[in-house]
Amino acid sequence: MNKSIIKSLLLVISVLIVGVTLAITVLELLRSAEADRPKAGFDSILASKDICAIGYDGTTIFAAGAGGIFRINPVTLESQELGDFSYVRCLYASEAGLWAGTDTGLYHIVGDQIIRYTTRDGLPDDRVLAIEALDNNQLWLGTWGGAVEIALAEAGEIRVITAYTSQNGLLTDNVNVINQDSGGGLWFGSYVAPRGGISVLLANGEWQHFTTENGLLHGNITAILKRRDDTVVVGAGLHRYGGATVFTQTDGKWQPLNSLTKADGLAGEKVRSLYEDKKGRLWIGSEYDGLVIIDGQTITKLTSETGLVHNEVKVITQDQAGNYWIGTLSGLTRIDGGVV
Repeated sequence: MNKSIIKSLLLVISVLIVGVTLAITVLELLRSAEADRPKAGFDSILASKDICAIGYDGTTIFAAGAGGIFRINPVTLESQELGDFSYVRCLYASEAGLWAGTDTGLYHIVGDQIIRYTTRDGLPDDRVLAIEALDNNQLWLGTWGGAVEIALAEAGEIRVITAYTSQNGLLTDNVNVINQDSGGGLWFGSYVAPRGGISVLLANGEWQHFTTENGLLHGNITAILKRRDDTVVVGAGLHRYGGATVFTQTDGKWQPLNSLTKADGLAGEKVRSLYEDKKGRLWIGSEYDGLVIIDGQTITKLTSETGLVHNEVKVITQDQAGNYWIGTLSGLTRIDGGVV
């Protein structure tokens, strides 16, 4: 084969390679553009903000995380930052104002007034990790130093009612999440495996404890959910290990009923968040893989490819209009209630 033919063949091959490369680039750009295009019924707010807590008082959405606290109009989606906060771990919103647990204490925000409570006011630790409101308008707080029940006293003051640590009932002083069951029992979850687990204070004053030795899939507790069928679901995990355990009560005692893992339809085995919507569907958020909605035998999975702003789903709630609010590592997603 003479040199001119070889050169021609090499030229053709080069042109083909360039063409294929350009085609691949164009396809990647098209895929990227499609991925970035907002999905119908999905709205993104507070882009790139870490959102690990959501509060809702019936009219306003409050979202918070490492970047502060934000007030959001649920209709216009306009947002406004409140104060100068960082590392907000939990929120509770009511007509009496907004409560925020942070690494520097508990804050009560009423209008333009911001009041801070710390160990000087009776908290066991300034690092407030969980807030659970009781029916009597009193609050349980979970901290790194134990759990405490408080009530508002005089203006600008709180009154400590009850406190628990590892010395009088808890598995460990770290209380990462709190939930009250339908019988009035209190569930305290810790995130310090292998010592972590669940401490349940029954309505009769007795304690039950659950670890990986008697029902839990992992000792790092991330979420606890009381369901309307009177069962309690506990989410746990670390990295890609964990799952959810469903508990039921028999003769006044709680026991594991069944477990949920990826084999049962979970998006990922580290459960990050739990929520039951108005239709009784169970929402389970994961650390890396989006969330699933379990409706009987039907399981729907939502990820960043289907409209979520990020796959780490830290908190889920629903407003009065039926829309869902999904807090993630990188922003907040509102899902139109008619989409799901």
